[in-house]
Amino acid sequence: QSLFASSALVNIGLDLFPTICDYAGVVLPGGLNGQSLRPLIEGRAEHVAGEVFVETLLDGVNVRGWSIIEQDYKYVFYRFYKNREQLFSLQNDPGEMLNLAVDQRQHEHLMRLRKKMYNWALKTNDKMLQKALVDLIAE
Repeated sequence: QSLFASSALVNIGLDLFPTICDYAGVVLPGGLNGQSLRPLIEGRAEHVAGEVFVETLLDGVNVRGWSIIEQDYKYVFYRFYKNREQLFSLQNDPGEMLNLAVDQRQHEHLMRLRKKMYNWALKTNDKMLQKALVDLIAE
């Protein structure tokens, strides 16, 4: 049996410190966005998060990107890029080859994830992302 459930979504960059604090019995300082993975490690839970947020800076081309990864979908938004928005069905397209962001049949999923991304920008006080998404979520 593996340490984590195969479908568990984790963000080691955000979740490692809260996990260490949990095991040490230390109160987690306020303002952190991660969560303890202890329930996963100890087999008391299969999931601790419904989604994982990721932020990337592509060095050399100075492109900043954000993504939300859920069990079924992945939404990617780039500040500057030819295909600025990307939406993938992780169940049907695990290789992320078909960008569903341009498919009108996927508009509901696209809007739902845009709004989640915008709410993440508000939570983390990411003014750049807020400004980039504000007009898109109004559609």
